[in-house]
Amino acid sequence: MTRRGRSGVPEPPWVWGPAEVNEWIRAAYPSKRRHAHAARKGAEIVTRLRIVVEGADAQRLRVLTTDAVESIGLTMTGPPGGRDGHRVVGVFRRSLGHARVHVSLRFNPPIHVSSVKRIVERVGGQVHIVGVSTRRGRAPLPPRSA
Repeated sequence: MTRRGRSGVPEPPWVWGPAEVNEWIRAAYPSKRRHAHAARKGAEIVTRLRIVVEGADAQRLRVLTTDAVESIGLTMTGPPGGRDGHRVVGVFRRSLGHARVHVSLRFNPPIHVSSVKRIVERVGGQVHIVGVSTRRGRAPLPPRSA
């Protein structure tokens, strides 16, 4: 027994096995490691939007989609899309087996999720949407200054 009183951790006897000794060491001398901070995450962004519409005319759907995209301040271009700046490349395909039209929109640069919701709401107000899928990511953030 020490002068100050009994220690909270018992002394290891020589008969303990290696696992028990390691456990005693971890209890007697706890690690002082720094805890990792969570990685910084930027705003959620969408790079691609796919909409499946039931029984719609492809030309009418193209006009509706173009109006919806322009309502958030972007411009629709065709598949080659050679213009610089904010643009949306739209592809409209008819389904072979069903009376459906598949709309694929690619955003360059990616846009915020709320803008995608506004596009879907505007198109969905005029036609019957069967399915919606997106390709999402996170916007990169600049490194923290020290």
